[in-house]
Amino acid sequence: MYVRRTAIRLFFGTARQLHLTEGDPTLDVCLPPRSTGGRRPLTDEEEALGRVWSRPTLQGTRHAAAWALGQATATGTEQAAARVENLDLANRRVWLHGNENKRTPRWGDLTDWGHAQIERRLNAIGTDPSTPLVTEATASRNAQQASVCSAISEVMANAGLKADRSVGPASLPAWAGATLHARTGRIEDVAHALGIRSLDRAAVAIG
Repeated sequence: MYVRRTAIRLFFGTARQLHLTEGDPTLDVCLPPRSTGGRRPLTDEEEALGRVWSRPTLQGTRHAAAWALGQATATGTEQAAARVENLDLANRRVWLHGNENKRTPRWGDLTDWGHAQIERRLNAIGTDPSTPLVTEATASRNAQQASVCSAISEVMANAGLKADRSVGPASLPAWAGATLHARTGRIEDVAHALGIRSLDRAAVAIG
């Protein structure tokens, strides 16, 4: 709705400059306020706490791997689709497939901590290219996505982060975007890293 109103205003603004009209029917059009979806990025302290609680045992690797992919901007759908073949550990990155119209395919950069957790995960699950990184291969697509979101939610709950209702699984990739913006100051970089085509949506995603 906002994009359409902007386009129509541009049209009538140009028409006025060309003396083809004197009015603008959009001046009295009121739209609902933009929504952020009620989610915010994690703070650096919260993300560090999540890292600690993603490894509640020395043997466990699944939750830590899921957290590592979230650090690399992967959404639940993208994590569910991630396979061993999508890893490029030499360059510390993972190929993210995107999801429908919300995120575009892209490389996600692993943090130093995330890189170490993915290597631990490979030691546990093997290196068959078709092996899912954090889900069961035989599960349905919806079940795989639910499993990933559940893993991230469990970490957040154990870390005490779920007490804030504005924190959820999407807060982790949003943290990665906010961290990038703090470093570069460019919303274009954030949009590219998150796979979001709209600069406005990228800005909303990182609060």
